[in-house]
Amino acid sequence: MLDPASEAPTLELPAEQRGVTEISERVVERIAVRSASDVDGVRAVPVSTIWRLLRPSGEHAADAAIGTNSVRVEIQVSVEYPRPIPAVTDAVRQRVRQQIEQLTGMSVGVVAITVAALPSDRAPHARVL
Repeated sequence: MLDPASEAPTLELPAEQRGVTEISERVVERIAVRSASDVDGVRAVPVSTIWRLLRPSGEHAADAAIGTNSVRVEIQVSVEYPRPIPAVTDAVRQRVRQQIEQLTGMSVGVVAITVAALPSDRAPHARVL
């Protein structure tokens, strides 16, 4: 049996007649968090209590604002101690920008990063008083 869709004529419609694709801010936020988590030196992206109070539905530590020409992203990350924070955040910024642009086709403007924690696998040094 033939698929009816395969028998349909394949006309190239003008762009204004093809419909609209909308990508929500939440999708952009999730891309940002996953992209940041892929960067070497970044631990699980934290979600602070304040963040949860301000955004009760947000289980991830990113905020996106989609404008007419670009996307602005704010993200919280944890950088492993003693990694150089500027190098890690530059890598996060590049990765987040590249992934959002590649996956959504949107231009990314500002990627603001807050380093929320510096987790370490090192045992704390004993202090002698």
